[in-house]
Amino acid sequence: MKAPEAGAMPETGPARRPPRRHRRRWLSLGLVALALLLFLLLPALAGPRAVLLMSAYDQLNERHSVARQSGVTVSLPLDTQIMGTALLPVMNTFNASAGLSAYLNQTVTFSIDYAVAGFKPLAARSEFYNPDSPLYNSYLGCYYVGGLGRELTTTELMTVTAFDQTCLALPALGLATADSQFEATDLQTHTVTLAGQTWLQVDASLRTNGPLHHVRGFQTGYLQFGWPPAAAGGQATDYAPLAMYGRMYLLYLPDKDLNLALYAMTANQSALDQIDQQILRQVRLTYASTDAGVKLTTALPGTS
Repeated sequence: MKAPEAGAMPETGPARRPPRRHRRRWLSLGLVALALLLFLLLPALAGPRAVLLMSAYDQLNERHSVARQSGVTVSLPLDTQIMGTALLPVMNTFNASAGLSAYLNQTVTFSIDYAVAGFKPLAARSEFYNPDSPLYNSYLGCYYVGGLGRELTTTELMTVTAFDQTCLALPALGLATADSQFEATDLQTHTVTLAGQTWLQVDASLRTNGPLHHVRGFQTGYLQFGWPPAAAGGQATDYAPLAMYGRMYLLYLPDKDLNLALYAMTANQSALDQIDQQILRQVRLTYASTDAGVKLTTALPGTS
């Protein structure tokens, strides 16, 4: 047999194809990546995407919330429709102790639990953006303010709401705090019984910015609401102010040094009344021992 010449490349057989199991693995990874990309980008999946992302974000913030620290939890039912419109089925938690402390010029702890309008099937955006929806520009939930040493005054309660709207909610949609508006007028107060406790009810006429605007870049609020409609839905002015209705219920728990404030803000009076009856007045308070982690009492819903 003739020996190969020096420097000559050895003869090779036909190229081997990668094992079938490796090809299947790469195909599976490709399909998973494609599915993930479609989930993140398809407008028709904006609703499920918002639920998934907000659920994860809520879990992250809940660990450090005032509710967890104090052992007092407020539960509000979201499995209802307001004038035919569903809510996003996530009560999201956000912690902003440092921000509110600076705003009030007093050290407090502060968490917000909030809910917003849901998405119609295959819709690219929440009904939060829809001026024809009863839940247009609407929020509801609970404020937890700890460490104040006393009950909030009604003026301070409106200040907390102004902080939430102008420093948190509107900036998340791209409107700077300096350009944001929030005004509460015609405050009316009286006491009611909810969840076996006496609360101060506060009704107010509000004026604040709406959410419609021309998109000029990504905003964190888009993760929850989807992207606003093209050309700001035909609205000439970005974030145009509008009249709103507000209702709050304030309860101070001296043993916890904790102010709880249930709240709802809508542009539709009938929607506010339904939120009040179907959600706020169905509140449940759960007290737990922060030392032993044991439930002490669970208050049942009450009526005025």
